[in-house]
Amino acid sequence: MGSAQNIINLTSILHTDPVQIEKLMAFCKAPIDDLEIIERNVGGNNIVLKVLISGRFYALKKYNTSKFDNRNRLKAEWDFISLVKNVDSNSPIPTPYALNEDASMAIYEFIEGNRISSDTITASNISSAIQFIKTLNTPLMQDSAAHLPIASDAKFSVNDHIDFVRDKITELQLIKDKDTASTDLLTDMATSLMQIETRIIPMVTDKGFKIDEVLPQKERCLSPSDFGFHNTIKTKSGSLVFIDFEYAGWDDPAKLSADFFFQPQIPVPQEYYDKFLASCLSYLNKDRLQLHITRAKFLRPLFGLRWCSILLNPLRLDWANARGLDQDTQKYKATCRDRIETAKVILSRCNEEFY
Repeated sequence: MGSAQNIINLTSILHTDPVQIEKLMAFCKAPIDDLEIIERNVGGNNIVLKVLISGRFYALKKYNTSKFDNRNRLKAEWDFISLVKNVDSNSPIPTPYALNEDASMAIYEFIEGNRISSDTITASNISSAIQFIKTLNTPLMQDSAAHLPIASDAKFSVNDHIDFVRDKITELQLIKDKDTASTDLLTDMATSLMQIETRIIPMVTDKGFKIDEVLPQKERCLSPSDFGFHNTIKTKSGSLVFIDFEYAGWDDPAKLSADFFFQPQIPVPQEYYDKFLASCLSYLNKDRLQLHITRAKFLRPLFGLRWCSILLNPLRLDWANARGLDQDTQKYKATCRDRIETAKVILSRCNEEFY
């Protein structure tokens, strides 16, 4: 491919000025026409290109921005990866190389490998995930990460977790022109929330937590957020590399432990929950450990409801607009139907686990 055509393709795919790409390329002392696109993956939140620069492969990531989502996902991911790699260079995450925050672009190490599927998850894979969470929450890592922000949508009290889910359900209920399936599901979610709230509050209070008690910093965990095997690459050697930290930061360990199992893309067998939960809490003093184990298990169904509301985001006009989707298309309607069916499965799990 000629260099001129290569530049045209780059600027078209990345929707940015060539000057911004040149700034990003400065780290390897290579001109923009030395950057060749090998593969591309365009998703809802970003564009990832496998590129060849001076004979070496990299991942060039362009973060989509929208007036409907003001989170700085580039900064969250870059700061998190940079911190973790600085403290522990052997951490199983890509190395960060170059950043152009003005153009919402970054270059990372390209990880060659394959995605994991739900039917290929092994006990060794679970152990790798557990070890990564432990690595993130060693005393040195936590001390070094004091400057990092809280994770996206993180809450730190029982009341705030309940209010967050209630607000999400209410927002979805207020959307006009919903079909019967989504309306019925939202009614079931609201009922489930009411039942969970009625029973959670006395349970948690009885175990020593006040419902408005905010977890102190020393009891929060450093979390990748949206952590699961859907954001994992298995290399040729069989080792795992974890990717996508756009929502990372300080979080409630109860949420981290629940999210790993409720995320719907690659379900994790429930038999590993207790072991994974222990890893999420491994940094705590022994006198608080059992309290947090109990608290996390009580709150678990609540985070399942949160996932139900996340799955129903396509019902929102702003969600569709941010992704350039036409709500009248068959593809969009099929997405909504699939999300509703998946949310029904998770809601059923929430009710089964709680009762």
